[in-house]
Parts: sequence; structure tokens; C-alpha cells
Amino acid sequence: MKAKEYMTLYKSLLETPGTLGELYAGRPTTDEKKDKVDCVIAICHKLLREIGTIATQRNCKCNSAVAAILKEQEQKWQAVWRQIADPEIAECAFRRFARLMIPETTSLLPNWTE
Repeated sequence: MKAKEYMTLYKSLLETPGTLGELYAGRPTTDEKKDKVDCVIAICHKLLREIGTIATQRNCKCNSAVAAILKEQEQKWQAVWRQIADPEIAECAFRRFARLMIPETTSLLPNWTE
């Protein structure tokens, strides 16, 4: 997906009542309007899942190729973050989420130690 598509998804998640369903199966949500944090987590989760799809399409066989895809996904997050333009959302939210979810992969990127 492109950054614009992720931004559209973010907006629709904020506006649509209900659970985040298949996008994010972690923290439980209610049928009430979701908060921004839930939506950001859902977007970050989807960005991470997209890494596997891209790696398969590119026939990646080494860690450096996956690390490059991870950097691309962070750049995509940066584009989404700029469009969200909310001071409550951290610019490094994707990086932090990735470090929590896939520490073995993010450890390949030495500048991701913030």
C-alpha cells in the first residue's frame, strides 16, 4: 500500500465504530469510537505485515534485503505521520513498534537504538 492509502485507512479507522478486527488483534477495543493510539498501532502493525509480502515479491534471501524493506516502511510511516499532523502522535512510533514486535530484525539497523 502507498502512504496515501494508509492515511485513508487511518481516517476511516478513526471514524468507523467497532473493533479493529483483522488489522490489529492485540489490544482489545470496544464498539465505541477508537482513539488515535489504537489507529496508529493498527497502521504500524499493517506496515510490519507488509514487509513479509514485499520480501516474498522481491525474493529476499538475506538480512540486508529485509533491513532495506524495513527502512522503506519507516519512510512510508514518515509520510503518513506528516499527513496526520498531530503532535500527540510520535514521529518515531513505527520505529518503536517495530523494535517491540521484531527486535531481531531491527537490531540489524544500528541507528534504530533511540
